[in-house]
Amino acid sequence: MGRVPVDERLLQRLLSVAVAEAQPDEVMPPVEAPPGWSEPHMDAFCAFYRSHQAGLDGPTRTRMYAVLSNGDVVGMIRMARRDKDTLETGMWLGKSARGQGIGVAALRLLLDEAAPTGARAIVAETTSSNVA
Repeated sequence: MGRVPVDERLLQRLLSVAVAEAQPDEVMPPVEAPPGWSEPHMDAFCAFYRSHQAGLDGPTRTRMYAVLSNGDVVGMIRMARRDKDTLETGMWLGKSARGQGIGVAALRLLLDEAAPTGARAIVAETTSSNVA
């Protein structure tokens, strides 16, 4: 189990997992495009993930990590600065990686990564339908 910052080398692998195992609205902000993984969705996915490559000190104040299991990219976890004391996290996993404890393990690794940032709290928001 591991996580590596999303860069150009990992972006296409992350997109492949998203297309094969998730819906666009699970892995990126909404896009006006035909339903499913259309070309505009894939282009927007890459642009969205590229926009966060500068990390916590960059313009989006967000660092995204590819979640790895047995060397395979299976999803993404992120942390974003809300203010000097608070980070927000969120993640998605491909369907085949869900329910195996990978998300919990990724969150533990993220907490280790967040500790040196000086944040005193980490928050997450989700929908009521997301039981996990």
